[in-house]
Amino acid sequence: SLDRFCMFIDHCREFLANPELKFFFSAPILALEDKELLEKLDSRKSSQLAVVFKTPDVVEDVLYPQLYKMEQATAALLNEYDFSVIKTGVWSGNPETVIMLELIAGTLPNVKKRIGPPVWVREHADKFKAKYEGAENVFGGYIEGGKYVFEIQRKYSTAKGLLEEQLVNCSLGNQVHQSVSEGFEVIEDAEICRLKDPDFRVFMRKWM
Repeated sequence: SLDRFCMFIDHCREFLANPELKFFFSAPILALEDKELLEKLDSRKSSQLAVVFKTPDVVEDVLYPQLYKMEQATAALLNEYDFSVIKTGVWSGNPETVIMLELIAGTLPNVKKRIGPPVWVREHADKFKAKYEGAENVFGGYIEGGKYVFEIQRKYSTAKGLLEEQLVNCSLGNQVHQSVSEGFEVIEDAEICRLKDPDFRVFMRKWM
């Protein structure tokens, strides 16, 4: 990938600036303990989500492109519903695979603004007003900056709820989609401590 190629460039520059054996024989990365994980969660003040599902029984050359596709599709889904994604990551082991997502916030207000066209653009403004005025799940409307504005109820106020309902409708790749369709779990923040696989905990140390 482009990112891995750029990481290689960065490491080469570091080696040329300061040649050391550590570039070829790096120290082992220790698994992240529960206490450390909780401390990092507390210090970051963000929202961490883990989408956990059974690892499909396919070779890695088939699996990982599908996992990266799922990673991108999941982030796009969250952004579509106003959840700001800081970063994403993929870890796969036996028997589980995890898609990690860090968000600015995992919960949003129950209300959101719909901003319409300027009032003087009559045809479009009238259609916008007719759509929302008196409609169900609309809190109220007003004019702001010369435009109609309506405050409506947000369809999904939690990222977890959104993923639980809509993830299977994303473009995930055949084998990954089949596995996710058979069952997945979205766990948040401190609940991630339930995932004890040592390799996953090594991934989490690098992730956080």
